[in-house]
Amino acid sequence: MPKHLRFDDDGVPVPAAEEDSPEPSEPPEPSEPSERDEPLPPWKGIFTKRGKVRPPFNPSLEAFWFKRRELFSKFDRGVRLDVESWYSVTPELLAAHMAARLIRGAAPRRGKAGGGLLVIDPFCGCGGNAIQQALHDPTGAVLAIDIDPWKVEMARHNAYLYGVRDRIQFVVGDAMALLPRLRADAVLLSPPWGGVDYDEDAAFDLSRDMLPCCGLRIFDAACAAAPAVCYFLPRQTDRTQIAELARRHPSESCELQHVVRRSGSANPKLAKKPPKSKALLAFFDRMPPLGVPPGVCEVEVDDPAGPSKDG
Repeated sequence: MPKHLRFDDDGVPVPAAEEDSPEPSEPPEPSEPSERDEPLPPWKGIFTKRGKVRPPFNPSLEAFWFKRRELFSKFDRGVRLDVESWYSVTPELLAAHMAARLIRGAAPRRGKAGGGLLVIDPFCGCGGNAIQQALHDPTGAVLAIDIDPWKVEMARHNAYLYGVRDRIQFVVGDAMALLPRLRADAVLLSPPWGGVDYDEDAAFDLSRDMLPCCGLRIFDAACAAAPAVCYFLPRQTDRTQIAELARRHPSESCELQHVVRRSGSANPKLAKKPPKSKALLAFFDRMPPLGVPPGVCEVEVDDPAGPSKDG
C-alpha cells in the first residue's frame, strides 16, 4: 500500500503507479536586479589587477589606467568604462570646471548666478560631463544622449554612484537627428575626437576630423537647440575655424580657454619647462560680457587637476 494516497473525484484511492507525474513547477519570476546584482565592471576584461592591458586591446591604454581616479574619483566604487570611454571621457575635475562655467554663461541676465537649467549632453558616453553638470546645478536637469545603448547603461550606472541618476534623463538616439527638435538652456558638446592613436601634433580640422560628422554642423545643431554652448576641442584645432564658430553664434563672441598643465617637479630644470597644452574649451554665452568686442578672446587656464607629478 502506498504511503501517500490520492483520491479521484468519486473518493476512490488512486494507486501510486497511476499517479500523474508531478507537473514541473514554474520558475519564479525574476526580480529586478539591484545595484549589487550588476555584473563586474567591464574594465576587468580590459586590464589585469596590476593595470596591464589584456590582448587584443591596444597596450597604449595602460597610461589611462594610472589616471583612473582622475577620470572618476569614485572609480573604486564600481565605475564602468568600455574601451572607448577610457580615452574619451572628460577627466572629472575638468568636467566640473566646464559645468560651472557653462552655468554662468547660460544665466538669463548678466551678472546673475545661473542655475535651474536644462542642459543637453548630446554625446554623453559613460556620463562624465552629465554627472558633473547635475552635481553643479542641483535644481536643474540634464538630457544625456548617446547612440550606443551600452554607453547609456554605463552612464546611468555611474550617475547612480554619484547620486544624480534621478536628475539626468538618459536617451538612446542619434544626437544630430534629435537636436533640431529640442530646446534647452545650454548644450555641452564633447563629441569623440581622440583615441589611443590620436596624433597630438597634427592640425585638427573641425570639418574633416570631428566625429560623428562635420564639427561645424554639430555646432549649428547645438545653437539651434540652446542659446549657450560649451565645445570641448583638441588643443591644435584651427583657430580660424573657432573664429568661424563665433560668427555663427548669435552672440558673435567666444571665450576660448586654453587648458595647460604645469610641471610640479621639484627639479628646477623640469619646473621651468613650459606648461603642456591639454585642450581647448570654447564657451559661447547666452549674453557676452559688456564691453567685450565680437570675436574670440583666448585665455590660458591651469588644468583643474593640478600640476603634473612627473615634470
